[in-house]
Amino acid sequence: MKNRSAIWYYLSIAIILVSCSPATYITNKVGETFEQAGYVYQSENDPILVREAFPFNLKTLDILLASSPNNESLLESASSAYTMYAYAFILEDAKRMKAENYQASKKEFSRALNLFLRGKEYGIRALEQKYPNIREILVDQPSVDEFSFQEDDIELIYWTAVAIAGTISSSLGNSEYLIHLPMIGWLFEHALRLNADWNNGSIYTAMISYSISRPDAGTNAEQLARMNFDKAIAASHGLDCSPYVSLAETVSIKTQNRKEFEELLKTALEIDVDQDLNNRLANILAQDRAKWLLEQTDELFY
Repeated sequence: MKNRSAIWYYLSIAIILVSCSPATYITNKVGETFEQAGYVYQSENDPILVREAFPFNLKTLDILLASSPNNESLLESASSAYTMYAYAFILEDAKRMKAENYQASKKEFSRALNLFLRGKEYGIRALEQKYPNIREILVDQPSVDEFSFQEDDIELIYWTAVAIAGTISSSLGNSEYLIHLPMIGWLFEHALRLNADWNNGSIYTAMISYSISRPDAGTNAEQLARMNFDKAIAASHGLDCSPYVSLAETVSIKTQNRKEFEELLKTALEIDVDQDLNNRLANILAQDRAKWLLEQTDELFY
């Protein structure tokens, strides 16, 4: 409750004083509060409550950034917040609509794309505060020996990569965004070099999906995906539902392995979401997707 009260206090003060002389100081304090308040959302057990609260937070971040456009902590918070909201709710809605109402789903995909683009832009702007040439660097993609990030960049690198992946997914493979696929791998590889087990294996989990679509994988795509799955499970001590759902969605469906698909999703559903409060919301959302995927089994397998 103290964390939540602090958030609303700082937000209220920041909005009131956004045009006043101490606005920068207040904005910096709010940015720090946003960074520290992740646990409030991550430990939540009511996804609907989070979904309804998120839009206000997103626009609050936009307001604060209008006052302090180069505030790195605010930019990072905005990148992660827009990306999380788009992935967890808007893109998920679009995917579920697709089979029943394709035209309606296209609108949701378009909305998700718009949000992912904001997340991506905020992430790149945050990186520019330390690395002014990062836009060019992302295009050129020098080797890890020629360019390196700092260890405290890892969360920002992760969310920027996830936002780029989101633009590709929500654009339904539009070549305008598909050409950015190598950027995702380049960012993830740097993140792995900094701290491979960061956030209980979140990078490995993200790499499961990336492994299947990466342009340099060739015939090793499935093997790479399974390798990242094993590492994600080890890093999370089996308490994260996401790797199971990701492998089921990417590899099991692609190889038409129905038995594995069902076993993976059932394993995800057996995980006690209260065992890891830092990841409770993500696990609840992953289990909800697992249930929905199981309902689609007959449609997904020949």
